[in-house]
Amino acid sequence: MGYRSDVCIAISGEVKAWSLIVNNWPLILDDADRTDETTSASYYWMDGWKWYDRYKEVNAVMKFLSEVHDQFDDPAYAFVRIGEEYEDIEVLGEPWNFGVDIHRSIQRY
Repeated sequence: MGYRSDVCIAISGEVKAWSLIVNNWPLILDDADRTDETTSASYYWMDGWKWYDRYKEVNAVMKFLSEVHDQFDDPAYAFVRIGEEYEDIEVLGEPWNFGVDIHRSIQRY
């Protein structure tokens, strides 16, 4: 089965327009489980994905976010990954500027 993660990526409208012009859009985002568009941002959720560095699709997303970080001065993106292990959380960019937050809870089944 492998180790799974939940991932949320948010990008500003300016970043999305730029990515289409320079043709560096990571195609894996088109396969996101859920998406949402607002007037100022696009959101992509991947639930229970194998988010391994050795996967070329994952590397394409991380390279894209690195390029966004280098190209834009303002908070232009958010990346949040939550792994199966309690302390396995990765945050890049500025998720609070996109209304993205992390919540873990205990639930009775």
